[in-house]
Amino acid sequence: LIVFFMLGESLLALFQYLNQGSVGLSILGEPVLSPDIPGLAKIFLADELFLRPYGTFPHPNLLGEYFVFSLLFLGFFWKKDPVVYSVFAFLLGLGLIFTFSRVAWLSLAVSSVFFLFLRGKKISVRTFFLTASLFLLFFVAFNLGDVFLERFHTNISGAFFSRFESIASSLQLLREHPFGVGAGMSALSLQEFSFLKLMPWEYQPPYNLFLVVANELGIQGLLLFVVAFFFLGRWIFLERKKHPYFFSFYAALFIISLFDHAFFTLFAGQALFVLLLVFGEEALSHSYAEKRIPSQGTFISA
Repeated sequence: LIVFFMLGESLLALFQYLNQGSVGLSILGEPVLSPDIPGLAKIFLADELFLRPYGTFPHPNLLGEYFVFSLLFLGFFWKKDPVVYSVFAFLLGLGLIFTFSRVAWLSLAVSSVFFLFLRGKKISVRTFFLTASLFLLFFVAFNLGDVFLERFHTNISGAFFSRFESIASSLQLLREHPFGVGAGMSALSLQEFSFLKLMPWEYQPPYNLFLVVANELGIQGLLLFVVAFFFLGRWIFLERKKHPYFFSFYAALFIISLFDHAFFTLFAGQALFVLLLVFGEEALSHSYAEKRIPSQGTFISA
């Protein structure tokens, strides 16, 4: 269901990018998009400013993260019909590229490397050069090199430095309020500790899931969250060779958590986060049952 839903999102994202705005599907939850609206995610390509596609999501990064996990889900069904699922993977990958979400690209690359390593798959030289050539073609055709360099180029974008400012402010907020400021209140509280005057659309939590949890739920909430995260990770690590899929899911989940807050602050992100936790816990419960060992995963379910 997720894969088929995201195939539709991929087509919608492509139309939004080509149209540089909404395509009139507000009835399905499409946000109002226009390059002239301040605060919307945009990207510089060939010295021109382009609107990043949103699909029906609140941000392109979250759209990209859904594409990542949809591509990982495809791995379960690949052997049933490789040709059909290759077409699906191409469409999902195309949608992922046009989100221009660097954190989504990074999480997919890391999780794919872990998966191939754990499966013991040997990549032929021919396959390697073919894949590298396709990536190079996309990079040259869409000038994606500038997309990566943009975060580090002060003349093009201040997003890189604003993120550091947000993290510094959140650390100061944590020192002042070690027991948290309440759920949903971290973005509003950061202005007190920011050296910059924030515009209304710039009020947002730091791009780090663990910092957001600490700011809103306090040290005690962060400890509970980290314990749950650690135990699930530990069980997945112990079962990594038997269930490499779940380890790759967890690797992507961890990478995204380091650079985004959507899993905690946006409903679509919360839904995906809970789905992945339950998905991994349920699989490990079956694994323990096969060994006739009581499942330790009930803590996560609780």
